[in-house]
Amino acid sequence: MKMKKECTHFSALMMHYISTRNVRIADLAAYCHYDRATLYQIIRGKRAPVDQAQVKQFVIYLKLNLAQQEELFGAYYECLYGPQAYRTIFG
Repeated sequence: MKMKKECTHFSALMMHYISTRNVRIADLAAYCHYDRATLYQIIRGKRAPVDQAQVKQFVIYLKLNLAQQEELFGAYYECLYGPQAYRTIFG
C-alpha cells in the first residue's frame, strides 16, 4: 500500500519525537510488539499506522504530553481522512 501524501506529517512527528527522546527503534518495536522493519516503514512514511491502538502505544512509550498526543492523533486522523475531510470533521 502506497502512503498518501497527507501521512507525511504523522511520519515527521514520529521521527521528531523519537529523535528528541533518544528512543531506540528496537526498544519501541519490542514494546509495541512489532518487528523493526514494520516500525521503520511507519516512521519513514512508507506505511500508515494500522489503528488508534497502535498510535496509543506510541504515545505511551514516548511519554507524550497532552498537546503532543493531540498533535500526533491529529496527524493520524489527517492521514486516514485526508486534510480536507479532517478539517471538516474535526474543525
